[in-house]
Amino acid sequence: MDYFLFLTPFLIYQLSPLAALVAILATLGIMSKNNEIVACKASGISLYRLAVPLLLAGLALAGSMIILDDTFLPYANQRQDALRNQIKGRPTQTYKQPESTKSCRSCSPRRVERSRIRRLPISMWSVIRSRRPRTSLRCFAAYAPSVLSATTIRSIAGRWTTITALPRFFAQVGRKAGEDYREVIVYDRGGGDVKHPVGGRTMPPKFLGGTAPTIAAGKDRREILGQWLTSPENPFFATSVANRIWAHFFGAGIIEPVDDIRVSNPPSNPELFQSLGAKLTEYKFDFKSLVRDICNSEAYQRSCERNESNAADERNFAHAAARRIPAEQLLDCIGEVTGAPDKFQGLPLGARAVQIADGANRNYFLTTFGRAPRDTVCACEAKTEPTLSQALHMLNGNTIQGKVQQGGAIKKLLDAKKQPTEVIETLYVRCFLAAADQRRNRRLAGNCEVCAERSARTRRRFLGRSELTRVPL
Repeated sequence: MDYFLFLTPFLIYQLSPLAALVAILATLGIMSKNNEIVACKASGISLYRLAVPLLLAGLALAGSMIILDDTFLPYANQRQDALRNQIKGRPTQTYKQPESTKSCRSCSPRRVERSRIRRLPISMWSVIRSRRPRTSLRCFAAYAPSVLSATTIRSIAGRWTTITALPRFFAQVGRKAGEDYREVIVYDRGGGDVKHPVGGRTMPPKFLGGTAPTIAAGKDRREILGQWLTSPENPFFATSVANRIWAHFFGAGIIEPVDDIRVSNPPSNPELFQSLGAKLTEYKFDFKSLVRDICNSEAYQRSCERNESNAADERNFAHAAARRIPAEQLLDCIGEVTGAPDKFQGLPLGARAVQIADGANRNYFLTTFGRAPRDTVCACEAKTEPTLSQALHMLNGNTIQGKVQQGGAIKKLLDAKKQPTEVIETLYVRCFLAAADQRRNRRLAGNCEVCAERSARTRRRFLGRSELTRVPL
């Protein structure tokens, strides 16, 4: 009886709005069917006398639900969850939160809890429907593809049978409801092992390759796995991350696609692939140091123009690859050059497109130029291939024309009494960060003079016709 007593507030909170809506619709429907509303209006009774009580009743119900949600409902939910677990024989849940991460390391593993609302990275666990350790590993790999992609797992499984030992690091991960109905508490239960399906013996967790770690009592297994992932003993993490950094600057990875690391897709340069991973480990995963080495390399500074020796090369980085700027960076460049900032949903005016975290944030320019919708974590979602829609939008789309008019960069230069050649030099430096040579400057100035002459000729033609057809009053 106590369980149903504490379950009642939750049912009232969920069913009261629906019941009130059905009651109002049924009442109005009956009154309309019996022509009572028409009779009230014909007798001079204002319809506001019917609508205002319904509105006040709805406001009163909404206020009651808010008060119930903030006061008694959380306690009732905790009590009915505890009673349900007691009825089903489950362990009692705790809703106490640790004061700090440092203090939690010395307490019981059952108390080490993380909320998916208070700590957003925990949200990945809320989408796991199955509680099997293998499913937890796949979810972990899906949200951290640089660490261990699902493709890597499949390729390793072809070489090692110990791939089944890796999910055992997640066997002690537990989940439970929080004070808020949207909240999921993820914690280390401090117990639980994977049993062999045939013999029933306990199967300890092992790293890829068969090495079994020494796990002290009360130690979170996920911490052990995280330390191994970034240690020099793990040959997969550093090389995978370094390959992604290399692909960012060269347009293609040493292993391409970067998400497809497997035995049947070997690197184009194995020595370089391993050297980059070793460098990143030597730098203690300092990305800036590795980026400095890549940008100072001869391979990165090569020209896009091909010669007889590298005309057919597509995998050995013998020449630079001409590639389009990604959609977010291209829109930011246009906004910076024209002086017209963008306004994206959920972000302040002037925020950059690279700051958009929500894949559902729609923008025609970003969609046209291949921004990733972020439905998955695969890097292949971002498209850089040119299309006809992109060319047409650059020619006559509202992005370029609207930003040129909104920013007024050209108008400001003309208002400053600058000559056409000076305006061209300023715009050229603003767009390309380099001064135009004299031949190109003269050609652009000549184009401006031709355009000005055509505009004046068209203006005189239309103004002349208007003068001829004007009729004096």
